[in-house]
Amino acid sequence: MVSDPVASSFIRGVASVLETQHINVLLFSSTADNVGNIVNFVDGLICHGRLCNSKLIEHIANVSKQVVTVDFDLPAHTSSNIKIVKKKAEKQPNSSWIKAMIK
Repeated sequence: MVSDPVASSFIRGVASVLETQHINVLLFSSTADNVGNIVNFVDGLICHGRLCNSKLIEHIANVSKQVVTVDFDLPAHTSSNIKIVKKKAEKQPNSSWIKAMIK
């Protein structure tokens, strides 16, 4: 369960875009020291929010998969700062960067 409403909204938006592309989402705890036990099962990583675990940051910075960070920068990887704004006419956040990542 994600208790942060912004993170929850972000995850729902990413999941809805990826679902249309028949791509699964796997959530992984940022308390781990590395992504070694899942990195072979995923096509890429989307890291949301500032990671506080320096071992995990170092490991993610060196994985051979595509990595997109959201709301923080990781050298040599794509990053995006997202501002989620609710609009009555807009049912889904702009997802062009997600679609570009999965192509």
